[in-house]
Amino acid sequence: GQQVALASVCQLLGVRSTLRSIAGRGPGPESSVAKLLGVRNRQEASELVVDLLGPAALLVADDPDVHEMLLTRCLSIAGGTTQILRNVVAERVLGLPRS
Repeated sequence: GQQVALASVCQLLGVRSTLRSIAGRGPGPESSVAKLLGVRNRQEASELVVDLLGPAALLVADDPDVHEMLLTRCLSIAGGTTQILRNVVAERVLGLPRS
């Protein structure tokens, strides 16, 4: 249920971003939130699949599910580290002072 809810939030953030683009506005701070949650969603979803497969996930050479789980590790670095994106959200969305 948690994975379904997180995936739904990610989809809605994508819709919001699309509507901003259609309105002629550039990306807003929600793009940082979308990146954070999107990465988390892909990482947790791939981990869930491998967990459900259990040891069988290791029996197939080049298993796409295992590949996805390993690939998603780098997503928290690509396009801005998680820590940087959290700072952006804290400053721009929450209005917290720069740390």
